[in-house]
Amino acid sequence: MQKIIFVTENFSKISQKLLDEKIAILHAGSIFGFSVFPENFSKIFKIKNRSEKNPFLLIFPDFSSVEKIVEFSDFSRQIGKKIWPGNFSLILPRKKNILPFFFPNFTKLGVRIPKNKILRDFLKFIKKPLISTSVNFSGQKPLQNFYEINNQFGKFSDIFFVQPENNFSISQDPSSILEISGEKIIWHRGKKTF
Repeated sequence: MQKIIFVTENFSKISQKLLDEKIAILHAGSIFGFSVFPENFSKIFKIKNRSEKNPFLLIFPDFSSVEKIVEFSDFSRQIGKKIWPGNFSLILPRKKNILPFFFPNFTKLGVRIPKNKILRDFLKFIKKPLISTSVNFSGQKPLQNFYEINNQFGKFSDIFFVQPENNFSISQDPSSILEISGEKIIWHRGKKTF
């Protein structure tokens, strides 16, 4: 599996691979994640052996870019400003006619602004959101380092590994997922605190 160090000088190379419909494995703020542009989401279903009934999260560089995709109430905006950037994903109503090819039957989308600064810088560079979903086969534990990942997914020629500059092994939990309904917070996954 090819490795590319996640530094600014390699942003163009990583971006080109994504444009060529390759699948990146990168540190998504909490764990390693598979990432592609939203229009290529079906490639990850095949790799992970995951049901198409489970949509993927989208990651963004900043609040203004998230606002182009989903609708915020005053309450959800307040929560978003409190938790981002960070390891929390929000499920919010999607705007009409946005990413019509991406899970068109879903009226809500999961969104996150990751804690990882270099990832946010990369998202600004490519000017598009990325899908982020844990590196594992569906139903199994997320993989934590390059050796585990290469053992399970190294045979797939479409995958490349984006090596964190200073971090080789990741052992944190996946992001928490919460949904805002009116002024109520519904926790779907993770620690119920922020």
